[in-house]
Amino acid sequence: MVRISQDGKRKNIISDTLKTDSSYRILPLDEKLIALFVEIKKQQEYNGQICGGSYCTEYLDYVCVNATGKRHESNTSALGTE
Repeated sequence: MVRISQDGKRKNIISDTLKTDSSYRILPLDEKLIALFVEIKKQQEYNGQICGGSYCTEYLDYVCVNATGKRHESNTSALGTE
């Protein structure tokens, strides 16, 4: 995701593809990182239960979402609030 200014308005550009084939990387995940991702997913599922129908389900495949399921904006801290 990249945030740009277009016609005087801020806009997010989201892409699930990379610019070139050489941009693809395979990164090893150690056990600690896998455990962290599992805990993040559990927390997201818990937040979804607590929030019920008000939980945003548009970004379920994203790691960096806030407590209500909305993705973090590129100009906010993953630890901060929106």
